[in-house]
Amino acid sequence: MVVGEFGPKDLVVEYTGRKFEPAADLAEQIEKKWAKLGWKRNDNLARLETYGLEEGKLVLTLGETDGKRYVGARDFEYLRKYGFDGIANVLAVSSVVQTADGKILVAKRQKGDAVGAIDGIAGNVSPGEDLFAAAMREVEEETGIDVNELKDGRVIGLVYEYGKDLCHPVMGFVFKTDLTAEQVMSRKTDEEIKVVALDKDEFVSVLLDEKQPMEPDGRLVMQLARRILIRGMTYEKQLLLKPDQI
Repeated sequence: MVVGEFGPKDLVVEYTGRKFEPAADLAEQIEKKWAKLGWKRNDNLARLETYGLEEGKLVLTLGETDGKRYVGARDFEYLRKYGFDGIANVLAVSSVVQTADGKILVAKRQKGDAVGAIDGIAGNVSPGEDLFAAAMREVEEETGIDVNELKDGRVIGLVYEYGKDLCHPVMGFVFKTDLTAEQVMSRKTDEEIKVVALDKDEFVSVLLDEKQPMEPDGRLVMQLARRILIRGMTYEKQLLLKPDQI
C-alpha cells in the first residue's frame, strides 16, 4: 500500500474513536462464527480507516473494533464482497531487529495453525496506542529486548496481508540494538514464538526458500527489510495502492 522510510515525526495519526459496525448480514455471520469458536477474550483493537501520503508524511486515521468483529470479518470473501471499508481491518505491527553483531531477528511460530512458520515480530495495536510504542512493546514481549535497548526505529512500509481467512493491514518496522544475538537468545521470550537469529545470507535464503512456511505479512515486511538491511538501499516514499484498490 505504502513504501518508504518514516521516522516518528513522519507519522501523523488521528484516532477517531469510531466503532466498526458491519453490514447486517455480515454481523450475523460474525455472531455465528464467534459462537462456534467459543472464545472468551474480546480485546479492543485499533482499526485502519484511511491512509495516505501528505508532504512526505504517512497520514493514518484509526478507529476501533474488537476481537470478535476482527476474527469474524477478516476472510478474503468478505473483503471482496464488502470492500476495504466493510471489514474490520485491524492494524498490526511487524518488526525485524538487527543486532550489534549483524544478525537479523525474526520470529518462528510455536503455537496455533502456523506452527513452524517464519514471521516478523508482530502483534496488534490497541486503540490510542502510539505505533512505534506498539511495535517496541511487541519486540520486548516476544524477544526480551527492553524498549530502551532498541534504537534507530523506522517504519518501512504499510502492507496488506491477503489470506483466505486473514485479511488486514500491517505496518512494518526495522530496529537496531546494541545487544548481540547471543545476548538476546539467552533471554526469556513469549511462549508462542521462538526468536530466530539469521545472518544476512540466511535471511535471504529463508525468503527465497519456497519450502519454508512463512506468514504472508512476515514475508512482505522481511522483503522490505531486505532492501534496507541487506542491500543498504532506501525506498522512495510512494503510495502504491489506495484503499479502494485493495
